[in-house]
Amino acid sequence: LGVDFSVYNKKTLNDIIGAKVSPTSGFGSKTVNVGSIENKGIELMLYGSPVKNKDFRWDVSLNYAKNNNKVLRLLTEEVETGDNRESIRLEESRTRNAYIEVIEGLPYSQIVGFEFSKDANGEIMLDDEGLPIRGDLVPLGTGVHPTSIGISNTFSYKNMSLSFLIDSKSGGYIYAATNAFGYTRGLHRNTLEGRETGIGAVAAENVEDYYQRVASISSQFVQKADFIKLRELVFSYNLPKSKLGNLPFESVNIGIAGRNLWLIDSSVDNIDPESTYTSGNGQGLEMFGVPQTRSLQFNIGVKF
Repeated sequence: LGVDFSVYNKKTLNDIIGAKVSPTSGFGSKTVNVGSIENKGIELMLYGSPVKNKDFRWDVSLNYAKNNNKVLRLLTEEVETGDNRESIRLEESRTRNAYIEVIEGLPYSQIVGFEFSKDANGEIMLDDEGLPIRGDLVPLGTGVHPTSIGISNTFSYKNMSLSFLIDSKSGGYIYAATNAFGYTRGLHRNTLEGRETGIGAVAAENVEDYYQRVASISSQFVQKADFIKLRELVFSYNLPKSKLGNLPFESVNIGIAGRNLWLIDSSVDNIDPESTYTSGNGQGLEMFGVPQTRSLQFNIGVKF
């Protein structure tokens, strides 16, 4: 049995990011220093062999990581002030109803979107046509998962070996633009409601307007992006030396490996929870994402 454990508390000063600027300037972004960011957390790995004898062996390892992130200060003149908060905008959804911002006092990569406008009693306010009124932009959660867990198992029996890796991430959120567009185009199953009878005070012929208005209220499409995946499955077989005969090999290994085989559980509907359309800092925005590609590999390894 083995244990690796670490605790950290790190502050980063003047971190460099590309902040969005007004397109009237002729540029899309500007490189700025974000200020001060704090990361505190733990990393833990447990590993061992619960079963180990002449013919059979079971090796297992567990990885756990938890990171608490917080933007302490923004030290740049390019901050945008709104709703009593200082922020820098990193990315914008193609729907133009959700954004990724760095906000002082909150975890990095906040998804910012519109809420329903509500009255003093908490009821959704409607306009003269009976359509919900869009409210203010508010932070809806970080697009970066603070918690990750991985479990790896390897079973060996004589010359055969079977291993698999299951991993999960939790605590992060995602804005599913795919679902928002499903509302806009009437392709989401929730838009079936009211097509014949209308919704509330809305006449049936205006249900399309109703769902298009809801599609612009982005808080409805920000969901937890927790998931569990079977990330890898590998089977291998070592040919016995007696089978090698006079071949000039010390050993021969034949194997088959599959990766991204199964989304075991997901908190978000209709999309892969790891979907993204940018390779930058805009974690938490999705747009017509497709499942990760499953791969299958056949391997032959020889040792001379």
